[in-house]
Amino acid sequence: MKKKKIPLLYPLRLTAAGVVFAAVCLTFAGFQEFAPSVKIQLLAAWDRNAFTVAGLILLLTVLFGRFYCSVICPFGILQDIIAFLARRKSKPDANRAKLRYAIAGFVLAAAGAGSIAAAAWLDPYFNFGRIAAFLKNPRYIAGGIIFALIIFLAVWKKRVFCTSVCPVGTILGVCAKISPFKMRLSDKCVKCVKCVSVCPSGCISPEQKALDNERCVRCLKCTAVCPVK
Repeated sequence: MKKKKIPLLYPLRLTAAGVVFAAVCLTFAGFQEFAPSVKIQLLAAWDRNAFTVAGLILLLTVLFGRFYCSVICPFGILQDIIAFLARRKSKPDANRAKLRYAIAGFVLAAAGAGSIAAAAWLDPYFNFGRIAAFLKNPRYIAGGIIFALIIFLAVWKKRVFCTSVCPVGTILGVCAKISPFKMRLSDKCVKCVKCVSVCPSGCISPEQKALDNERCVRCLKCTAVCPVK
Protein backbone atom coordinates (compact mmCIF):
# COMPACT_ATOMS: atom_id res chain seq x y z
CA MET A 1 0.00 0.00 0.00
CA LYS A 2 1.32 3.38 -0.97
CA LYS A 3 2.01 5.55 2.05
CA LYS A 4 0.00 8.76 2.15
CA LYS A 5 2.11 11.90 1.96
CA ILE A 6 1.35 14.56 4.56
CA PRO A 7 1.77 18.19 3.43
CA LEU A 8 5.02 19.61 4.79
CA LEU A 9 3.37 22.58 6.53
CA TYR A 10 1.57 20.35 9.03
CA PRO A 11 4.66 18.67 10.57
CA LEU A 12 6.42 22.04 10.51
CA ARG A 13 3.53 23.54 12.48
CA LEU A 14 3.67 20.68 14.99
CA THR A 15 7.42 21.09 15.39
CA ALA A 16 7.20 24.86 15.90
CA ALA A 17 4.37 24.46 18.42
CA GLY A 18 6.32 21.82 20.31
CA VAL A 19 9.42 24.02 20.49
CA VAL A 20 7.48 27.07 21.72
CA PHE A 21 5.48 25.04 24.24
CA ALA A 22 8.61 23.42 25.65
CA ALA A 23 10.38 26.79 25.83
CA VAL A 24 7.48 28.40 27.71
CA CYS A 25 7.32 25.47 30.14
CA LEU A 26 11.08 25.70 30.75
CA THR A 27 10.77 29.44 31.34
CA PHE A 28 8.14 28.86 34.02
CA ALA A 29 10.39 26.16 35.48
CA GLY A 30 13.07 28.81 36.01
CA PHE A 31 15.24 28.55 32.90
CA GLN A 32 15.25 32.21 31.89
CA GLU A 33 17.35 31.60 28.77
CA PHE A 34 14.08 30.44 27.17
CA ALA A 35 12.28 33.70 28.09
CA PRO A 36 12.02 34.93 24.45
CA SER A 37 9.16 32.42 24.05
CA VAL A 38 7.28 34.40 26.70
CA LYS A 39 8.03 37.78 25.18
CA ILE A 40 6.14 36.93 21.98
CA GLN A 41 2.84 36.34 23.82
CA LEU A 42 0.38 38.96 22.55
CA LEU A 43 -1.13 40.45 25.70
CA ALA A 44 2.16 40.15 27.59
CA ALA A 45 3.87 42.09 24.78
CA TRP A 46 1.13 44.75 24.83
CA ASP A 47 1.33 45.02 28.63
CA ARG A 48 5.04 45.83 28.54
CA ASN A 49 4.57 48.28 25.63
CA ALA A 50 6.31 46.01 23.13
CA PHE A 51 4.05 47.33 20.38
CA THR A 52 6.38 46.22 17.60
CA VAL A 53 5.96 42.57 18.64
CA ALA A 54 2.20 42.96 19.10
CA GLY A 55 1.85 44.79 15.79
CA LEU A 56 3.85 42.13 13.94
CA ILE A 57 1.63 39.36 15.34
CA LEU A 58 -1.50 41.24 14.24
CA LEU A 59 -0.05 41.93 10.79
CA LEU A 60 0.95 38.31 10.24
CA THR A 61 -2.52 37.25 11.38
CA VAL A 62 -4.11 39.56 8.81
CA LEU A 63 -1.96 37.92 6.17
CA PHE A 64 -2.01 34.27 7.19
CA GLY A 65 -4.75 33.71 9.77
CA ARG A 66 -4.64 32.65 13.41
CA PHE A 67 -1.27 30.88 13.36
CA TYR A 68 -0.60 32.43 16.79
CA CYS A 69 -3.24 30.18 18.37
CA SER A 70 -1.71 26.93 17.13
CA VAL A 71 2.01 27.78 17.22
CA ILE A 72 2.73 30.47 19.84
CA CYS A 73 -0.03 30.34 22.48
CA PRO A 74 0.85 27.72 25.15
CA PHE A 75 -2.75 27.66 26.42
CA GLY A 76 -3.98 26.76 22.95
CA ILE A 77 -1.31 24.09 22.50
CA LEU A 78 -2.23 22.65 25.91
CA GLN A 79 -5.83 22.30 24.74
CA ASP A 80 -4.61 20.43 21.65
CA ILE A 81 -2.64 18.04 23.87
CA ILE A 82 -5.65 17.40 26.11
CA ALA A 83 -7.95 16.87 23.11
CA PHE A 84 -5.42 14.50 21.53
CA LEU A 85 -5.28 12.41 24.70
CA ALA A 86 -9.10 12.38 24.87
CA ARG A 87 -9.28 11.02 21.30
CA ARG A 88 -12.74 12.42 20.62
CA LYS A 89 -13.77 13.19 17.06
CA SER A 90 -14.98 16.67 16.22
CA LYS A 91 -18.23 17.95 14.78
CA PRO A 92 -19.14 21.30 13.22
CA ASP A 93 -19.60 23.67 16.16
CA ALA A 94 -21.89 26.65 16.66
CA ASN A 95 -20.54 30.06 15.71
CA ARG A 96 -20.97 31.94 19.01
CA ALA A 97 -20.13 35.31 17.50
CA LYS A 98 -22.32 37.38 19.85
CA LEU A 99 -20.77 35.73 22.91
CA ARG A 100 -17.15 36.23 21.89
CA TYR A 101 -17.73 39.80 20.69
CA ALA A 102 -19.48 40.65 23.95
CA ILE A 103 -16.61 39.23 26.01
CA ALA A 104 -13.95 40.98 23.92
CA GLY A 105 -15.92 44.23 24.03
CA PHE A 106 -16.21 44.04 27.81
CA VAL A 107 -12.47 43.35 28.18
CA LEU A 108 -11.54 46.25 25.89
CA ALA A 109 -13.99 48.61 27.61
CA ALA A 110 -12.62 47.66 31.03
CA ALA A 111 -9.06 48.19 29.80
CA GLY A 112 -10.06 51.57 28.38
CA ALA A 113 -11.48 52.48 31.78
CA GLY A 114 -8.17 51.59 33.41
CA SER A 115 -8.82 48.04 34.63
CA ILE A 116 -6.95 45.08 33.14
CA ALA A 117 -8.45 42.56 35.60
CA ALA A 118 -10.84 41.09 33.00
CA ALA A 119 -8.06 40.80 30.44
CA ALA A 120 -5.72 39.21 32.97
CA TRP A 121 -8.27 36.54 33.94
CA LEU A 122 -9.26 35.70 30.37
CA ASP A 123 -5.88 35.99 28.66
CA PRO A 124 -4.64 32.53 27.58
CA TYR A 125 -0.98 33.13 28.42
CA PHE A 126 -1.68 34.41 31.95
CA ASN A 127 -4.01 31.45 32.56
CA PHE A 128 -1.31 29.06 31.40
CA GLY A 129 0.94 30.71 33.97
CA ARG A 130 -1.67 30.07 36.66
CA ILE A 131 -1.81 26.39 35.67
CA ALA A 132 1.99 26.21 35.80
CA ALA A 133 1.90 27.79 39.27
CA PHE A 134 -0.67 25.19 40.38
CA LEU A 135 1.47 22.31 39.10
CA LYS A 136 4.43 23.69 41.06
CA ASN A 137 2.32 24.39 44.14
CA PRO A 138 -1.05 22.55 44.36
CA ARG A 139 -2.16 24.96 47.08
CA TYR A 140 -2.71 27.58 44.36
CA ILE A 141 -6.42 26.80 44.00
CA ALA A 142 -7.17 29.31 41.23
CA GLY A 143 -4.72 27.57 38.91
CA GLY A 144 -6.24 24.20 39.74
CA ILE A 145 -9.76 25.41 38.95
CA ILE A 146 -8.62 26.85 35.61
CA PHE A 147 -6.80 23.60 34.80
CA ALA A 148 -9.89 21.50 35.57
CA LEU A 149 -12.10 23.86 33.55
CA ILE A 150 -9.88 23.81 30.47
CA ILE A 151 -9.62 20.02 30.62
CA PHE A 152 -13.42 19.83 30.61
CA LEU A 153 -13.77 22.30 27.73
CA ALA A 154 -11.01 20.69 25.63
CA VAL A 155 -12.48 17.21 26.05
CA TRP A 156 -15.98 18.51 25.32
CA LYS A 157 -15.34 20.80 22.34
CA LYS A 158 -11.54 20.98 21.90
CA ARG A 159 -10.85 24.65 21.07
CA VAL A 160 -14.19 26.07 22.22
CA PHE A 161 -12.42 28.43 24.66
CA CYS A 162 -10.39 29.84 21.76
CA THR A 163 -13.34 30.25 19.41
CA SER A 164 -16.03 31.40 21.86
CA VAL A 165 -14.43 32.97 24.95
CA CYS A 166 -10.81 34.07 24.50
CA PRO A 167 -10.60 37.85 23.84
CA VAL A 168 -7.17 37.44 22.24
CA GLY A 169 -8.61 34.80 19.92
CA THR A 170 -11.54 37.07 19.03
CA ILE A 171 -9.23 39.95 18.10
CA LEU A 172 -7.05 37.63 16.03
CA GLY A 173 -10.17 36.13 14.45
CA VAL A 174 -11.31 39.55 13.23
CA CYS A 175 -7.84 40.04 11.71
CA ALA A 176 -7.99 36.60 10.08
CA LYS A 177 -11.44 37.34 8.68
CA ILE A 178 -9.98 40.03 6.42
CA SER A 179 -6.95 37.96 5.41
CA PRO A 180 -6.31 37.80 1.65
CA PHE A 181 -4.99 34.25 2.06
CA LYS A 182 -8.02 32.39 3.41
CA MET A 183 -8.27 28.63 3.67
CA ARG A 184 -11.19 27.22 1.71
CA LEU A 185 -12.63 23.99 0.39
CA SER A 186 -11.78 23.55 -3.27
CA ASP A 187 -13.91 22.04 -6.01
CA LYS A 188 -12.04 18.76 -5.46
CA CYS A 189 -13.79 18.25 -2.10
CA VAL A 190 -15.46 14.80 -1.98
CA LYS A 191 -17.29 15.51 1.32
CA CYS A 192 -15.62 12.64 3.13
CA VAL A 193 -15.79 14.78 6.34
CA LYS A 194 -12.34 13.64 7.48
CA CYS A 195 -11.45 17.30 7.94
CA VAL A 196 -14.49 17.78 10.16
CA SER A 197 -13.48 14.88 12.42
CA VAL A 198 -10.06 16.44 13.19
CA CYS A 199 -10.89 20.17 13.20
CA PRO A 200 -10.44 21.42 16.80
CA SER A 201 -12.43 24.58 16.08
CA GLY A 202 -15.42 22.81 14.54
CA CYS A 203 -15.40 25.41 11.79
CA ILE A 204 -15.63 23.25 8.64
CA SER A 205 -18.86 22.29 6.87
CA PRO A 206 -18.26 20.29 3.66
CA GLU A 207 -22.00 20.14 2.96
CA GLN A 208 -22.09 23.93 2.75
CA LYS A 209 -18.58 24.00 1.29
CA ALA A 210 -17.63 26.44 4.03
CA LEU A 211 -14.62 27.00 6.27
CA ASP A 212 -14.89 29.80 8.85
CA ASN A 213 -11.51 31.53 8.77
CA GLU A 214 -12.45 33.69 11.75
CA ARG A 215 -12.59 30.62 14.01
CA CYS A 216 -9.94 28.55 12.20
CA VAL A 217 -6.76 28.36 14.32
CA ARG A 218 -4.58 27.20 11.41
CA CYS A 219 -3.70 23.86 13.00
CA LEU A 220 -3.56 22.42 9.44
CA LYS A 221 -4.93 19.04 10.56
CA CYS A 222 -7.47 19.20 7.74
CA THR A 223 -4.68 19.41 5.16
CA ALA A 224 -3.04 16.33 6.67
CA VAL A 225 -6.12 14.07 6.36
CA CYS A 226 -7.66 15.39 3.12
CA PRO A 227 -7.64 12.53 0.54
CA VAL A 228 -7.60 14.93 -2.41
CA LYS A 229 -5.07 17.35 -0.86
